[in-house]
Amino acid sequence: MAIRKPLIGYAWGIMANKGRQDWFGNGRLFRTFQWLTVLWAVSLSVRAGIQAYLYWLGEANAIGVVRILVSWPIYAATFAFTIWAIHRVTSAQKQEAGA
Repeated sequence: MAIRKPLIGYAWGIMANKGRQDWFGNGRLFRTFQWLTVLWAVSLSVRAGIQAYLYWLGEANAIGVVRILVSWPIYAATFAFTIWAIHRVTSAQKQEAGA
């Protein structure tokens, strides 16, 4: 967010926008991508922090359990929220352009 290059925007441009990175001029979409990039960074940091703490404690079995029980739900929720947020903004902009 600090360097104004949201990674989620680049990923969306490649995967869903046919390789076009024309979202830079779209203020609402750009801000959405910035906040989603921050959300992903926080969720990945939380997962890594929990696993690092368990590694530091020497709890190898607990790391495996945490990766399954904590990591995947956090990843799935973050992914679902990302899809919802992008769809919400792009759908609203399509409706505004059609009106």
